[in-house]
Amino acid sequence: MIKMKRRSWTFSFVSGKGIRQFVLKDTYLYCLLGFAVFLFLTTSLLTLRGIKTRNLYTEYKEREAIREEHITSLRERGKEINLLNERLGRYSAFDNKLRNVVDFAALERKLRIMGIGGPSSIDTLKNDLSKSSFRIVSKLVQDFNFADKLIDLEQVSYEEVLKKLKAAVDLKRHTPSIWPTRGYISSGFGYRRHPLRKSVEFHSGLDIANATGTKIYATADGVVDFTGRLGGYGKYLSIDHGYGFKTKYGHLHRIIVEKGQSVRRGELIATMGRTGYATGTHLQYEVRIFNNPVNPIDYIIRDILAY
Repeated sequence: MIKMKRRSWTFSFVSGKGIRQFVLKDTYLYCLLGFAVFLFLTTSLLTLRGIKTRNLYTEYKEREAIREEHITSLRERGKEINLLNERLGRYSAFDNKLRNVVDFAALERKLRIMGIGGPSSIDTLKNDLSKSSFRIVSKLVQDFNFADKLIDLEQVSYEEVLKKLKAAVDLKRHTPSIWPTRGYISSGFGYRRHPLRKSVEFHSGLDIANATGTKIYATADGVVDFTGRLGGYGKYLSIDHGYGFKTKYGHLHRIIVEKGQSVRRGELIATMGRTGYATGTHLQYEVRIFNNPVNPIDYIIRDILAY
């Protein structure tokens, strides 16, 4: 049987009381060294783990800071969209007033916009965002989409109102509404005793008397559809204004416009004379709607010749 000889280690150190020694067997030394290695490795692992934890915590804090910045930015955008919606609300109210003026029914904006649905692109981010972030982003996208659709709807509404207003302006421009000439009314609209035949007859216009050569103007926009002589009217012209309106001018001295010519309200078209069946210099002025004579006085809304 072989016996192992155990070694021992002698350590000496000098102190104030002299030289001291102690003997350490190799078994204890190995245990001490093993413990030191274990302590070193454990400390190193804990240190590395602590460094990793600190790095992860730092990265987490940085991500949280970025997240908070994004959320703050989104909230600011949300406030801007709310302000935009407030402005759109005022525009909508003004649009309703315009629609009322032109006899259009007010738009049910929310009902029309709510009918525009479908999946939202934000749904694809539901699994990538926290619940709080998803709620904020979802609300922001919803408000933005509503504002975007409301803007489109307002544009369509304004175009409808503009179209109606243009039609109203066009009708106004083509409706006889000014005096055709200067002078005094020598004979009104309605039944009268004819100055030549001495019989009671219906007078389909106004006789406006003045000196020969007095200027005569178109009372609305239109197209000249006749110029020349016509029976008792003498030299005569008529203008088709559209919308069923026509005006007729008789007993003229000189015709300035030609058939087919477009004229504007207040444009010079002729001069006063006494051609045809006339006892004096005057203009016979008629307004007809779908060829039915109406009292021209009812269609003179401005006490001027042109505007």
